Amino acid sequence: MSGRRNPEKPDAWQKQIIRKAGLKPQKWLVVKENPMYLYLVDRGPEQREDIIVDKKTFEKKKKKRCPRRR
Repeated sequence: MSGRRNPEKPDAWQKQIIRKAGLKPQKWLVVKENPMYLYLVDRGPEQREDIIVDKKTFEKKKKKRCPRRR
């Protein structure tokens, strides 16, 4: 599974990784996944928040915040 055109709901395995990183899976969508990282975007309507989760250490890194385009 590589880059996706549209963010999608996480599957069971991805939800487990998101929980171990200290996040709520209901709040996040998966944009991209590779063997090392899981790229997430929040579901909120206002400001977009991107987070990268390391699959081995479950550390989260904030990528950037940018306003949603309409």
